[in-house]
Amino acid sequence: MESEIKRKIADLLTSEDADTRRLAAEELADVRDPATTTALTTALQDSSKGVRDAAFRSLIAHGDSTVARSIAHYIADTNIVTRNLVSKLLIRMGQVAVPALLPFLRDPDKDVRKFAVDILGEIRSEDPVYHLLPLLKDPDPNIIVSTLEALGNIGSPESLDAIFRVYDAHPFARASAADALGRIADPGASNFLLTRFSTAIAEPPYDPIVLIAVVEALGAVGGPDAAELLREHLETTQGKLLHVVVHALVQITERLQGVVEFPSFLRGTLLEAIADDDDGIRLSAAKGLARFEGEDVTRALVKALGISEEFDFFLISELLGRTESFRVAVEALEESDTRKAAPIALLLGKLAYEYVCQFSEVPYYAVTDELLYRAFDAILMKWGESDHETRAILVDSMFRLSGDRAVECVSEIAADPDPWLRVHVIEILAVIPDRRAVDVVRMLAEEEDEMVSESARAVLESRGIRLESCQAGGLAEEGMSFDEGKVHAS
Repeated sequence: MESEIKRKIADLLTSEDADTRRLAAEELADVRDPATTTALTTALQDSSKGVRDAAFRSLIAHGDSTVARSIAHYIADTNIVTRNLVSKLLIRMGQVAVPALLPFLRDPDKDVRKFAVDILGEIRSEDPVYHLLPLLKDPDPNIIVSTLEALGNIGSPESLDAIFRVYDAHPFARASAADALGRIADPGASNFLLTRFSTAIAEPPYDPIVLIAVVEALGAVGGPDAAELLREHLETTQGKLLHVVVHALVQITERLQGVVEFPSFLRGTLLEAIADDDDGIRLSAAKGLARFEGEDVTRALVKALGISEEFDFFLISELLGRTESFRVAVEALEESDTRKAAPIALLLGKLAYEYVCQFSEVPYYAVTDELLYRAFDAILMKWGESDHETRAILVDSMFRLSGDRAVECVSEIAADPDPWLRVHVIEILAVIPDRRAVDVVRMLAEEEDEMVSESARAVLESRGIRLESCQAGGLAEEGMSFDEGKVHAS
């Protein structure tokens, strides 16, 4: 066994064939001894990326403090590839790598010190906090900023006082210090941030980057006092800063379990902020706009769909309660690109369902036959350019709008000569609750193509439908028809 290990180490270090070296590195993953660790560590500098990656994975499998100590010195290596690979390895190893990195915080080379700080910040263990704090007095400004970022990532309240001092002592580090306080998210920073906000905004010209960072931090740590102060400045701030103030107020209000409400003069600002490039600001603007009536607000909410799943979930829930949502959504889908198709189609399907469930004498949604036809056609137009996930949403919404038309359209698509497309349609229909979707699947179960018929039969069986019943024309399943009630566009 020992001779076999020695052979593998020799292959790793001396073979001219990269595949042989890579295989040796992989096979040494289960061997834990100093010689193996040294060989794998040396292989991190191999000329072959495949060998380096294999050595990386094997060292991760070893993953102890011995490995960390054996590779830590590479963070001072002049080869950037080796340096970056080792940094990733140390970060993956996590807390066990911290002791091996601490000596490099005192390295005479400022670049090495900064690299060690950055890695510790990514590891996010609280163990090195007291070793990092002295670097807030480092002569190199970049190291001070990097240390603030690391302390923010680590999130230890023990660093608050030191960060306060850096904020006051070094104007160049104020934005980073405020950002760190926000990410630490300890209420103990609130009074400090409130004071610095009041001072900065009362003595223009202020640094907008610093003030924005302070307000963002207040959003993370502030309480009632912070909310009151920020509300006082809603009429005196503008632009990006006002967007950030709005976002901070929403964060504080929700943390205090209050209701998000803004004065009417902020309507225009909220309509601008919902198109901001920051996801948090967009969501907060949408929450503020939800309290306002008007088609312009509905259009802004629909237009914002497609940014993220979390955002879409909120927007759709709000749009379900707005009278003009169906018409606005149809118009938006007709004009939108494919990226927006899925969330808008999902909204239309949900609105159609809500419309079906209403009493006929309650004219809540402004839905007409013309709009139903337009909605269906707009959804159908997006089919060709959509991916599998989007198509599933499109078909579901088509069945909600008009089951009969959906069966006709899906049957035409399923008649395509490409068997893979027919299987694709079967997979989509498998989760459609409308019973007519099962009729289409039943039809495809009789296909001559074995792959298609087997896929269809598997879907029918998963839904508890016996194949004999299918052949006899009977279905032991019930599902809601969305043509029942008001929605009937066929």
